[in-house]
Amino acid sequence: MSVKQRAAPAAAAKAASQDDAATKKAALSAQTGQTWGRMRDVDPLTIFISFLIVAFCPLLVVYFYVAIASFGGALSAPALYLALDTPPAWALPTSGIPLAATVLDRAWAVLPAFDAYAIKLTAAWIRFQAGLYQFLPSPIGYGQMTPGGNLLPYKVNGLLAWVVTHVLYIGLSTAFPRSSAGRSLPTTGAVS
Repeated sequence: MSVKQRAAPAAAAKAASQDDAATKKAALSAQTGQTWGRMRDVDPLTIFISFLIVAFCPLLVVYFYVAIASFGGALSAPALYLALDTPPAWALPTSGIPLAATVLDRAWAVLPAFDAYAIKLTAAWIRFQAGLYQFLPSPIGYGQMTPGGNLLPYKVNGLLAWVVTHVLYIGLSTAFPRSSAGRSLPTTGAVS
């Protein structure tokens, strides 16, 4: 066996190990920094702020609902009603709910009650929006390439769906000021 023949397998093995090292280095660099539109190295403050947004936005919606439905729109009244033993008269519920002894009883008295009608309306809204997504004409857009090399298609009809939703809302609310069933907004209070 000549020297060239003995050196060929060694050179191939060396080239393969260099390729493996380059592949490992590329894989490691893909796992640090930004990849695929996402940040991998996120500081704890950003995580905490994101948690606060996710946790407190739904609670803020309930708080605003209670302020409007039970306190005539006074935004500080629900907090004063829950925090003070004897809240001022303007911070008492407008629905005539008596002042309960404990904070939990007070909160329960002004929270919205479960309403199957509201669940039905929410489900109908989601089905309506899904129908708009499915049936409105739109061009096909493509997202970012995934780590697996795929481009995911989606319909680009959000603005058209927004316009159709608002035109229908304005048209129907003008034509039918109250619902055909004659229902008004549900009142607050504990379920009895």
